[in-house]
Amino acid sequence: MSAPRVMLVDADAARRSALSFDLESRHGMLVVPLTRGDGIIEEHAARPVDAIVTMASLPDGDVINTLGQLPRHGAHSVVTILLVAPEEHGLRRLGWAAGAHAVLTLPVDGSELAAALRALLARHTERREEARARERLAASMDRLTDLLVLIMDAAVPGSAHRGATLAQLTTRLGSHFDLSAPLIDDLVRAARLHEVGRFTLGEGGAHDPGRSAAGHCTMASALLLADVPYLQEAADVIEGIGANWDGTGFPPGRQRGQIPLRSRLLRVGVDLLAASERLARDGEPSLLAAARTLTPHAGSWYDPAVLAALEQVLSDERQAEWQEGVAHITLDRLRVGMRLAADLQTASGVKLLSSGAILTSATLQLVRRRHEIDPLVLPVPIHRRTL
Repeated sequence: MSAPRVMLVDADAARRSALSFDLESRHGMLVVPLTRGDGIIEEHAARPVDAIVTMASLPDGDVINTLGQLPRHGAHSVVTILLVAPEEHGLRRLGWAAGAHAVLTLPVDGSELAAALRALLARHTERREEARARERLAASMDRLTDLLVLIMDAAVPGSAHRGATLAQLTTRLGSHFDLSAPLIDDLVRAARLHEVGRFTLGEGGAHDPGRSAAGHCTMASALLLADVPYLQEAADVIEGIGANWDGTGFPPGRQRGQIPLRSRLLRVGVDLLAASERLARDGEPSLLAAARTLTPHAGSWYDPAVLAALEQVLSDERQAEWQEGVAHITLDRLRVGMRLAADLQTASGVKLLSSGAILTSATLQLVRRRHEIDPLVLPVPIHRRTL
């Protein structure tokens, strides 16, 4: 294991020299000395260190503000220790509030400082490894989701397209309710996989057009996904799709705020797209027209606030680009001249073409050959104006 690199920021030359000598000679650390507080961020960006030890009071530079700007996550995250004089009670409180990992009182000797550094660095390393492990798991499960979507689309043609469209729509809706990125991620997975229960329903899973599309096969989908740890959150969201705002529906007994918000968003999205498909067969392919068929059920089937957000999304021309600018098509419909609206990847995570690439005869042959041995993530997003 390499020696930890420690930035020591102190305008007092004698104290800085003594601490640097002790940390290097007795404790095997590499010290980067610095005299100015206004150079901490630039120095760390140029020569990243594992830890920063700084005096709270320096003749230049707002150390407390600097602590709040240092990276907390990722490859350049750093352990911070603030050194304060006994009478600097206010700076001590501000240091903790700014995110310092430790606040030590002067005078401090090299052994005490080294012990604090080793304990904090060990904990920091463990957390970083845990974060990397979670990222690797997330990447693997995302590829599993892509594979499930691919298999599902082969068994239920069109389900991948519906899931992708539903994910785009509900993401727009979610932005109106300030959903965090992790909540949006699970919402997208739930949208893409909400029809997976059709595997267990077979022909009996056909939808009755006289009833709401929501709740159709969703309990079966939730049961299938609930046993996969990384997809349990998506399973919980899918389970609530069939519950009605007024307490009817399934699962029974859930009403209003007892139904997860993301389930309410998906509920509206599922029924909207089903209504849109029915109207398209009748020659009226309009999402706004489909939305009007949902309005009579506001307060009974649907959360009125979600329907209000839907109306805003659909009436805003800039927001409408989500449905007008991109089409999701199957592999057999790809043609020369089409432009990709997203990276083209296989189910195993191999990137074949970048977003914006124009399909040529050569790239189409490459894509189709690759699909035979490593299936693509389908459907493929294409800019509509190149269709």
